[in-house]
Amino acid sequence: MDEMDERLNKLDDRELRSLMVQVATELARAGPQNVDRTVLHEVARRLAPPNLPPGVIYRPQLAGQQRLLRTWHGLFQDGTLAYGYSIDSPGLPWFHVPPQPAKRPPAL
Repeated sequence: MDEMDERLNKLDDRELRSLMVQVATELARAGPQNVDRTVLHEVARRLAPPNLPPGVIYRPQLAGQQRLLRTWHGLFQDGTLAYGYSIDSPGLPWFHVPPQPAKRPPAL
């Protein structure tokens, strides 16, 4: 375990998901300039070690980055987030938070 990733590794999947939903919701309110990369970088920033020098961008080790990506993608799979912001920005990297989580259709 890398010491830099200690805070990320201490979070269970539910806690990481909650943090990511919180960040996505906050940034979605700010408008379409906030895209998937913005959310992922902000989540990483909030998980950064407190002693990180100013101006240094925190990026977890690859395994941690991929965990963030799996969590991010899961928010679209379960309907917590939806692709696109408007009909002019209909897909990723833009997203929006639906009024209520959409119900997933039953598997065939």
